[in-house]
Amino acid sequence: MSTRVDSSATAAALAFRYLDEPALVRCGARDMAACMSTLDEMFRLLAEGDYVMAGELGESHGLEMGFPDSSPFAGMPLNGPDRRFAAMPAYLGGRFDMLGLKWYASNVDNRSRGLPRSIHMIALHDKDTGAPLCIMSGNLISAYRTAGVLGVGARVLAREDARVLAVIGPGAINIAACEAYLVARPGIERILIVGRSQAGIDHFAQALSDRISPLPEIVVVSSVAEALADADIVSVAISSDAPPAISTSQLKPGALVCLPADVSLDDAAWEHTTIVDSTRLYEQWMLEVAPPRESIRGLFGVQLAERYQADATSATPVALADVFSGRHSGRRSDDEIIFFGTGGLPVEDVAWATELYRRAAESDLGVRLPIWEAPELR
Repeated sequence: MSTRVDSSATAAALAFRYLDEPALVRCGARDMAACMSTLDEMFRLLAEGDYVMAGELGESHGLEMGFPDSSPFAGMPLNGPDRRFAAMPAYLGGRFDMLGLKWYASNVDNRSRGLPRSIHMIALHDKDTGAPLCIMSGNLISAYRTAGVLGVGARVLAREDARVLAVIGPGAINIAACEAYLVARPGIERILIVGRSQAGIDHFAQALSDRISPLPEIVVVSSVAEALADADIVSVAISSDAPPAISTSQLKPGALVCLPADVSLDDAAWEHTTIVDSTRLYEQWMLEVAPPRESIRGLFGVQLAERYQADATSATPVALADVFSGRHSGRRSDDEIIFFGTGGLPVEDVAWATELYRRAAESDLGVRLPIWEAPELR
Protein backbone atom coordinates (compact mmCIF):
# COMPACT_ATOMS: atom_id res chain seq x y z
CA MET A 1 0.00 0.00 0.00
CA SER A 2 1.42 3.39 -0.93
CA THR A 3 1.00 6.00 1.77
CA ARG A 4 1.40 9.72 2.24
CA VAL A 5 4.71 10.49 3.93
CA ASP A 6 3.94 12.28 7.19
CA SER A 7 7.49 13.22 8.14
CA SER A 8 10.94 12.96 6.65
CA ALA A 9 14.22 11.97 8.23
CA THR A 10 16.03 14.49 6.01
CA ALA A 11 13.72 17.53 6.27
CA ALA A 12 13.95 20.04 9.09
CA ALA A 13 10.18 20.59 9.19
CA LEU A 14 8.23 18.10 11.25
CA ALA A 15 4.52 17.42 11.66
CA PHE A 16 2.39 14.51 12.82
CA ARG A 17 -1.12 13.28 12.12
CA TYR A 18 -3.70 13.29 14.92
CA LEU A 19 -6.53 10.76 14.71
CA ASP A 20 -9.49 11.09 17.05
CA GLU A 21 -11.91 8.22 17.57
CA PRO A 22 -14.38 9.25 14.81
CA ALA A 23 -11.50 9.43 12.32
CA LEU A 24 -10.38 5.94 13.36
CA VAL A 25 -13.91 4.63 12.84
CA ARG A 26 -13.81 6.05 9.31
CA CYS A 27 -10.49 4.23 8.80
CA GLY A 28 -12.11 0.92 9.78
CA ALA A 29 -11.14 0.60 13.45
CA ARG A 30 -14.31 -1.47 14.02
CA ASP A 31 -13.59 -3.89 11.19
CA MET A 32 -12.93 -7.00 13.27
CA ALA A 33 -12.11 -9.25 10.31
CA ALA A 34 -9.43 -6.80 9.14
CA CYS A 35 -8.08 -6.48 12.68
CA MET A 36 -7.78 -10.26 12.98
CA SER A 37 -6.06 -10.48 9.60
CA THR A 38 -3.56 -7.87 10.79
CA LEU A 39 -2.97 -9.81 14.01
CA ASP A 40 -2.43 -13.01 12.00
CA GLU A 41 0.48 -11.23 10.32
CA MET A 42 1.75 -10.01 13.67
CA PHE A 43 1.84 -13.51 15.19
CA ARG A 44 3.77 -14.80 12.18
CA LEU A 45 6.33 -12.03 12.77
CA LEU A 46 6.47 -13.02 16.44
CA ALA A 47 7.22 -16.58 15.36
CA GLU A 48 10.11 -15.26 13.24
CA GLY A 49 11.36 -12.96 16.02
CA ASP A 50 10.96 -9.75 13.98
CA TYR A 51 9.93 -7.52 16.90
CA VAL A 52 11.23 -5.89 20.08
CA MET A 53 9.46 -4.90 23.26
CA ALA A 54 10.85 -3.40 26.48
CA GLY A 55 12.55 -5.16 29.38
CA GLU A 56 15.54 -7.40 29.96
CA LEU A 57 14.21 -10.04 27.55
CA GLY A 58 12.72 -7.52 25.11
CA GLU A 59 9.32 -9.00 25.93
CA SER A 60 7.78 -6.66 28.50
CA HIS A 61 4.12 -5.71 28.74
CA GLY A 62 5.37 -2.26 29.69
CA LEU A 63 6.52 0.01 32.49
CA GLU A 64 3.76 0.43 35.03
CA MET A 65 3.38 3.12 37.67
CA GLY A 66 1.12 2.74 40.67
CA PHE A 67 0.19 5.03 43.54
CA PRO A 68 0.63 4.86 47.34
CA ASP A 69 -2.11 3.70 49.70
CA SER A 70 -1.77 6.98 51.62
CA SER A 71 0.19 10.21 51.28
CA PRO A 72 0.83 13.42 53.23
CA PHE A 73 0.42 15.34 49.96
CA ALA A 74 -3.15 16.48 49.30
CA GLY A 75 -2.87 16.24 45.53
CA MET A 76 -1.18 12.83 45.36
CA PRO A 77 -3.33 10.16 43.61
CA LEU A 78 -4.00 7.19 45.88
CA ASN A 79 -4.10 3.49 45.14
CA GLY A 80 -7.44 2.01 44.15
CA PRO A 81 -8.99 -0.85 42.18
CA ASP A 82 -7.14 -1.22 38.88
CA ARG A 83 -5.62 2.26 39.25
CA ARG A 84 -2.41 2.41 37.21
CA PHE A 85 -0.53 4.22 34.52
CA ALA A 86 1.64 2.36 32.03
CA ALA A 87 3.86 2.97 29.01
CA MET A 88 3.89 0.08 26.53
CA PRO A 89 6.55 0.48 23.79
CA ALA A 90 7.30 -1.90 20.93
CA TYR A 91 8.82 -2.23 17.48
CA LEU A 92 7.20 -4.55 14.92
CA GLY A 93 8.97 -5.48 11.69
CA GLY A 94 7.73 -6.96 8.43
CA ARG A 95 5.54 -4.65 6.38
CA PHE A 96 4.68 -2.73 9.57
CA ASP A 97 8.29 -1.64 10.27
CA MET A 98 7.00 0.67 12.98
CA LEU A 99 7.97 1.92 16.41
CA GLY A 100 5.06 2.64 18.71
CA LEU A 101 3.94 3.33 22.25
CA LYS A 102 0.62 2.92 24.02
CA TRP A 103 -0.09 5.07 27.06
CA TYR A 104 -2.47 3.21 29.36
CA ALA A 105 -4.34 4.91 32.21
CA SER A 106 -6.85 3.00 34.33
CA ASN A 107 -9.14 3.78 37.24
CA VAL A 108 -12.35 1.92 38.10
CA ASP A 109 -13.76 5.19 39.53
CA ASN A 110 -13.86 6.55 35.97
CA ARG A 111 -17.22 4.82 35.54
CA SER A 112 -18.83 7.13 38.10
CA ARG A 113 -17.73 10.01 35.86
CA GLY A 114 -19.24 8.50 32.74
CA LEU A 115 -15.81 7.50 31.40
CA PRO A 116 -14.37 4.11 30.43
CA ARG A 117 -12.35 2.34 33.13
CA SER A 118 -9.22 2.71 31.02
CA ILE A 119 -8.25 5.51 28.66
CA HIS A 120 -5.52 4.98 26.07
CA MET A 121 -3.45 7.02 23.64
CA ILE A 122 -1.12 5.57 21.01
CA ALA A 123 1.88 7.22 19.37
CA LEU A 124 3.69 5.93 16.26
CA HIS A 125 7.24 7.05 15.53
CA ASP A 126 9.78 6.86 12.73
CA LYS A 127 12.00 3.92 13.70
CA ASP A 128 15.24 5.74 12.80
CA THR A 129 14.74 9.38 13.74
CA GLY A 130 12.20 8.90 16.51
CA ALA A 131 10.07 11.63 14.94
CA PRO A 132 6.35 11.25 15.71
CA LEU A 133 4.24 10.16 12.75
CA CYS A 134 0.85 9.87 14.41
CA ILE A 135 -0.85 10.31 17.77
CA MET A 136 -4.23 8.69 18.06
CA SER A 137 -7.04 7.80 20.43
CA GLY A 138 -6.31 4.30 21.68
CA ASN A 139 -9.46 2.85 23.26
CA LEU A 140 -10.98 1.35 20.12
CA ILE A 141 -7.62 0.06 18.94
CA SER A 142 -6.89 -1.53 22.31
CA ALA A 143 -10.35 -3.11 22.60
CA TYR A 144 -10.32 -4.53 19.10
CA ARG A 145 -6.78 -5.88 19.28
CA THR A 146 -7.59 -7.51 22.65
CA ALA A 147 -10.70 -9.11 21.18
CA GLY A 148 -8.98 -9.82 17.87
CA VAL A 149 -6.31 -11.93 19.56
CA LEU A 150 -9.08 -14.01 21.15
CA GLY A 151 -10.63 -14.41 17.70
CA VAL A 152 -7.31 -15.41 16.16
CA GLY A 153 -6.90 -17.97 18.93
CA ALA A 154 -10.42 -19.30 18.38
CA ARG A 155 -9.81 -19.62 14.65
CA VAL A 156 -6.85 -21.96 15.15
CA LEU A 157 -7.81 -23.61 18.46
CA ALA A 158 -11.62 -23.98 18.62
CA ARG A 159 -13.50 -26.86 17.06
CA GLU A 160 -14.52 -26.04 13.50
CA ASP A 161 -18.11 -27.03 14.29
CA ALA A 162 -18.37 -24.76 17.37
CA ARG A 163 -22.02 -23.79 17.86
CA VAL A 164 -22.32 -22.50 21.44
CA LEU A 165 -20.40 -19.61 23.01
CA ALA A 166 -20.50 -18.99 26.78
CA VAL A 167 -19.78 -15.46 27.97
CA ILE A 168 -18.83 -15.16 31.63
CA GLY A 169 -18.77 -11.44 32.30
CA PRO A 170 -20.80 -9.41 29.76
CA GLY A 171 -18.54 -6.34 29.90
CA ALA A 172 -16.59 -4.36 27.31
CA ILE A 173 -13.99 -7.05 26.63
CA ASN A 174 -16.57 -9.73 25.90
CA ILE A 175 -18.72 -7.38 23.81
CA ALA A 176 -15.81 -6.91 21.41
CA ALA A 177 -14.70 -10.52 21.81
CA CYS A 178 -18.08 -11.82 20.64
CA GLU A 179 -17.53 -10.07 17.31
CA ALA A 180 -14.17 -11.82 17.02
CA TYR A 181 -15.49 -15.26 17.96
CA LEU A 182 -18.22 -14.92 15.32
CA VAL A 183 -15.66 -13.98 12.68
CA ALA A 184 -13.56 -16.97 13.69
CA ARG A 185 -16.46 -19.41 13.98
CA PRO A 186 -19.47 -18.07 12.03
CA GLY A 187 -21.40 -21.26 12.81
CA ILE A 188 -22.05 -20.11 16.39
CA GLU A 189 -25.82 -20.26 16.93
CA ARG A 190 -26.24 -19.50 20.62
CA ILE A 191 -24.57 -17.21 23.18
CA LEU A 192 -24.99 -18.12 26.85
CA ILE A 193 -24.50 -15.23 29.29
CA VAL A 194 -23.59 -15.21 32.98
CA GLY A 195 -23.60 -11.72 34.50
CA ARG A 196 -23.73 -10.07 37.88
CA SER A 197 -26.50 -7.60 37.08
CA GLN A 198 -29.49 -7.42 34.77
CA ALA A 199 -28.37 -3.95 33.67
CA GLY A 200 -25.01 -5.34 32.54
CA ILE A 201 -26.68 -8.19 30.69
CA ASP A 202 -29.13 -5.82 28.99
CA HIS A 203 -26.29 -3.53 27.93
CA PHE A 204 -24.37 -6.49 26.52
CA ALA A 205 -27.35 -7.75 24.54
CA GLN A 206 -28.07 -4.30 23.12
CA ALA A 207 -24.41 -3.72 22.22
CA LEU A 208 -24.29 -7.03 20.31
CA SER A 209 -27.57 -6.21 18.58
CA ASP A 210 -26.08 -2.89 17.43
CA ARG A 211 -22.93 -4.56 16.10
CA ILE A 212 -23.84 -8.01 14.79
CA SER A 213 -26.36 -9.11 12.20
CA PRO A 214 -27.70 -11.72 12.12
CA LEU A 215 -27.32 -12.12 15.85
CA PRO A 216 -27.19 -15.63 17.37
CA GLU A 217 -29.75 -16.52 20.01
CA ILE A 218 -28.85 -14.97 23.37
CA VAL A 219 -29.72 -17.01 26.45
CA VAL A 220 -29.20 -15.80 30.02
CA VAL A 221 -28.22 -18.62 32.39
CA SER A 222 -28.11 -18.58 36.16
CA SER A 223 -24.68 -20.06 36.87
CA VAL A 224 -21.21 -20.61 35.48
CA ALA A 225 -21.76 -24.37 35.65
CA GLU A 226 -24.86 -24.10 33.46
CA ALA A 227 -22.94 -22.03 30.92
CA LEU A 228 -20.00 -24.42 30.79
CA ALA A 229 -22.06 -27.57 30.29
CA ASP A 230 -22.92 -26.92 26.64
CA ALA A 231 -20.27 -24.43 25.50
CA ASP A 232 -17.81 -25.07 22.69
CA ILE A 233 -16.06 -21.76 23.40
CA VAL A 234 -15.95 -20.16 26.85
CA SER A 235 -14.87 -16.52 27.27
CA VAL A 236 -14.10 -15.41 30.82
CA ALA A 237 -13.62 -11.67 31.39
CA ILE A 238 -14.70 -10.21 34.72
CA SER A 239 -13.01 -7.23 36.39
CA SER A 240 -13.20 -8.24 40.02
CA ASP A 241 -11.11 -8.89 43.12
CA ALA A 242 -12.82 -12.31 43.20
CA PRO A 243 -12.22 -13.90 39.77
CA PRO A 244 -14.68 -16.52 38.59
CA ALA A 245 -13.91 -20.15 39.36
CA ILE A 246 -13.88 -22.61 36.47
CA SER A 247 -14.31 -26.30 37.28
CA THR A 248 -12.68 -28.41 34.58
CA SER A 249 -15.08 -31.30 35.21
CA GLN A 250 -17.97 -29.07 34.08
CA LEU A 251 -16.44 -28.34 30.67
CA LYS A 252 -17.77 -29.96 27.53
CA PRO A 253 -15.26 -32.24 25.73
CA GLY A 254 -13.51 -30.19 23.05
CA ALA A 255 -14.12 -26.84 24.75
CA LEU A 256 -11.82 -23.90 24.16
CA VAL A 257 -11.59 -21.69 27.26
CA CYS A 258 -10.41 -18.14 26.49
CA LEU A 259 -8.99 -16.19 29.40
CA PRO A 260 -8.22 -12.50 28.79
CA ALA A 261 -8.78 -11.59 32.46
CA ASP A 262 -8.25 -13.03 35.95
CA VAL A 263 -9.53 -16.52 36.60
CA SER A 264 -9.49 -19.22 39.29
CA LEU A 265 -8.84 -22.72 37.95
CA ASP A 266 -8.75 -26.12 39.62
CA ASP A 267 -5.66 -28.35 39.50
CA ALA A 268 -7.16 -30.51 36.75
CA ALA A 269 -7.01 -27.58 34.31
CA TRP A 270 -3.24 -27.81 34.11
CA GLU A 271 -3.43 -31.37 32.81
CA HIS A 272 -4.94 -30.06 29.57
CA THR A 273 -3.41 -28.15 26.67
CA THR A 274 -2.33 -24.68 27.79
CA ILE A 275 -1.58 -21.97 25.23
CA VAL A 276 -0.81 -18.27 25.76
CA ASP A 277 -0.32 -15.24 23.54
CA SER A 278 3.43 -15.22 24.34
CA THR A 279 5.33 -17.41 26.79
CA ARG A 280 8.19 -14.91 26.98
CA LEU A 281 5.82 -12.14 28.06
CA TYR A 282 5.23 -14.06 31.29
CA GLU A 283 8.90 -14.95 31.68
CA GLN A 284 9.57 -11.20 31.59
CA TRP A 285 6.83 -10.59 34.15
CA MET A 286 8.49 -13.16 36.46
CA LEU A 287 11.61 -10.96 36.35
CA GLU A 288 9.79 -7.67 36.79
CA VAL A 289 7.27 -8.44 39.53
CA ALA A 290 8.35 -10.14 42.75
CA PRO A 291 6.15 -12.74 44.49
CA PRO A 292 3.33 -12.77 45.48
CA ARG A 293 2.67 -10.78 42.25
CA GLU A 294 -0.72 -9.66 43.52
CA SER A 295 -1.28 -7.22 40.66
CA ILE A 296 -0.98 -9.92 37.98
CA ARG A 297 -1.33 -13.25 39.77
CA GLY A 298 -4.86 -13.85 38.47
CA LEU A 299 -3.74 -13.94 34.83
CA PHE A 300 -3.72 -17.40 33.32
CA GLY A 301 -0.28 -16.91 31.77
CA VAL A 302 1.24 -15.83 35.08
CA GLN A 303 -0.25 -18.84 36.87
CA LEU A 304 1.11 -21.08 34.11
CA ALA A 305 4.59 -19.53 34.27
CA GLU A 306 4.73 -19.88 38.06
CA ARG A 307 3.76 -23.54 37.84
CA TYR A 308 6.33 -24.21 35.16
CA GLN A 309 8.98 -22.30 37.11
CA ALA A 310 8.28 -24.41 40.20
CA ASP A 311 8.07 -27.70 38.28
CA ALA A 312 9.05 -27.96 34.62
CA THR A 313 7.21 -31.28 34.35
CA SER A 314 3.89 -29.57 35.09
CA ALA A 315 1.78 -27.80 32.46
CA THR A 316 4.04 -26.83 29.56
CA PRO A 317 3.56 -23.29 28.19
CA VAL A 318 2.94 -23.01 24.44
CA ALA A 319 2.90 -19.69 22.57
CA LEU A 320 0.25 -18.97 19.95
CA ALA A 321 3.08 -18.03 17.57
CA ASP A 322 4.27 -21.65 17.86
CA VAL A 323 0.97 -22.75 16.36
CA PHE A 324 1.41 -20.32 13.46
CA SER A 325 4.96 -21.49 12.85
CA GLY A 326 4.02 -25.18 12.99
CA ARG A 327 6.16 -25.85 16.06
CA HIS A 328 2.93 -26.86 17.83
CA SER A 329 -0.01 -28.52 16.15
CA GLY A 330 -2.71 -26.57 18.02
CA ARG A 331 -5.89 -28.62 18.40
CA ARG A 332 -5.12 -32.33 18.09
CA SER A 333 -8.57 -33.86 18.53
CA ASP A 334 -12.24 -32.85 18.70
CA ASP A 335 -12.40 -33.84 22.38
CA GLU A 336 -9.27 -31.97 23.46
CA ILE A 337 -9.89 -29.23 26.05
CA ILE A 338 -7.68 -26.18 25.50
CA PHE A 339 -7.07 -23.22 27.79
CA PHE A 340 -5.94 -20.05 25.99
CA GLY A 341 -4.75 -17.09 28.04
CA THR A 342 -3.84 -13.56 26.97
CA GLY A 343 -2.08 -10.77 28.82
CA GLY A 344 -1.68 -8.17 26.09
CA LEU A 345 1.34 -7.43 23.90
CA PRO A 346 2.32 -3.89 22.87
CA VAL A 347 3.13 -5.22 19.39
CA GLU A 348 -0.59 -5.94 18.97
CA ASP A 349 -1.36 -2.25 19.44
CA VAL A 350 1.45 -1.25 17.08
CA ALA A 351 0.19 -3.65 14.38
CA TRP A 352 -3.44 -2.48 14.33
CA ALA A 353 -2.54 1.18 14.91
CA THR A 354 -0.07 1.10 12.00
CA GLU A 355 -2.67 -0.40 9.67
CA LEU A 356 -5.18 2.31 10.60
CA TYR A 357 -2.62 5.11 10.40
CA ARG A 358 -1.65 4.11 6.88
CA ARG A 359 -5.29 4.00 5.84
CA ALA A 360 -5.71 7.48 7.31
CA ALA A 361 -2.63 8.82 5.53
CA GLU A 362 -3.80 7.34 2.23
CA SER A 363 -7.18 9.08 2.55
CA ASP A 364 -5.79 12.18 4.34
CA LEU A 365 -8.03 11.65 7.37
CA GLY A 366 -7.39 13.26 10.72
CA VAL A 367 -5.58 16.51 11.41
CA ARG A 368 -1.99 17.38 10.51
CA LEU A 369 -0.33 19.22 13.38
CA PRO A 370 3.05 20.95 13.08
CA ILE A 371 5.94 20.39 15.48
CA TRP A 372 8.30 22.94 13.92
CA GLU A 373 9.38 24.39 10.62
CA ALA A 374 12.92 24.25 11.93
CA PRO A 375 14.07 23.27 15.45
CA GLU A 376 15.11 26.11 17.75
CA LEU A 377 17.97 23.99 19.04
CA ARG A 378 20.17 21.72 16.93
